[in-house]
Amino acid sequence: MMRFFMTAAAIAMAVATAPRAGAAPGPKPVAPQRVLFVGNGFTSTNNLPSMVTLMVASRKQTLQTEMLAVPAATLGVHAANPAVAKNITSASVHWDHVVLQDRSDIPVQTPTVTLVEGNKLCDIVKKVGAKPVFFLTWAYRGKGDGKGAGVPAGMDEEMQNKLNLAYCAVAKANDARLAPVGPAWQAVLAKDPKAPLYAADGQQPSQDGSYLAACVFYALFTGQSPVGLPAKIAEQKGAKRRVLADVTSTRAKLYQQTAWDTVQNVTLETLLAEDAKKDAASPTVEEAKARLKKGMTINDAAKALDAQPVQRNDADGVYAFRLRNHTRLWLNCGKGGVITSYSAGPENGLRGIEVGLK
Repeated sequence: MMRFFMTAAAIAMAVATAPRAGAAPGPKPVAPQRVLFVGNGFTSTNNLPSMVTLMVASRKQTLQTEMLAVPAATLGVHAANPAVAKNITSASVHWDHVVLQDRSDIPVQTPTVTLVEGNKLCDIVKKVGAKPVFFLTWAYRGKGDGKGAGVPAGMDEEMQNKLNLAYCAVAKANDARLAPVGPAWQAVLAKDPKAPLYAADGQQPSQDGSYLAACVFYALFTGQSPVGLPAKIAEQKGAKRRVLADVTSTRAKLYQQTAWDTVQNVTLETLLAEDAKKDAASPTVEEAKARLKKGMTINDAAKALDAQPVQRNDADGVYAFRLRNHTRLWLNCGKGGVITSYSAGPENGLRGIEVGLK
């Protein structure tokens, strides 16, 4: 264990219409805080906690951070590790906040596991009077241009939707705060699809990505706008100086403003309300079946369902549409994009039996 001291259209619209701060406010007195980050590579890459500390220090304020990070670790791994509980409950330090981050795929594939393991950690955090904060992470980079070719662009927005719901559920169950980092990434990419937030693997954060995440945490913990913070963040340890982030001034302003707008406007309540709105507008399974006809192409189906696929695999001819009550409709297409069969099933469950079109 390493220890270091120191929605797309809706979300973009909410962020874009937020009151804009033309310049950073004068530093307000902020009581010194101690924050423990518990996570994995999304937290430790570029030393995110230290970056937050240095941002706060740049305004002559104090926020102390410590990090417990294990590559690819889940909340379950941390909940089962006695060293994590010992650190949280240590008598030598009182944590004001404990930030909890699950492995990126767990909330998407098994959200109930995130809920169960998050509950366990929150029980420990609350016993010492600290406030749990869930690090709502970002989805992976998009698969391409939607036509089965082209360079990766943007983000997998369907994955982000699932991350939003899973983290909202565990935060709501534990009266925890939510750090909307993923929605901030989503809003930035909606404005600037070429923003270099991802590392080469399309999952881990680049320096820009960690910088944006740090701006979100800065806004969350200080209640102040990050607009005007330094674009270059470096830590000094003895004679060694390490640059954690060095972003362009133009993108720094974009990240700072978007982080501030997101923290003010994207909350647990707004995310759940937006999802409920989407769900109510989606067809039921029976409505979808009634609209599908023999000989339809995938484009015909999209028109009939009045929606675009939330997942698509052009190479294999497999597409998924969102239906009511978080159900998925899977369409299998053959030559010329003509639908050959369909199936429906729970969003995070197994697909149903495939049925041919009549």
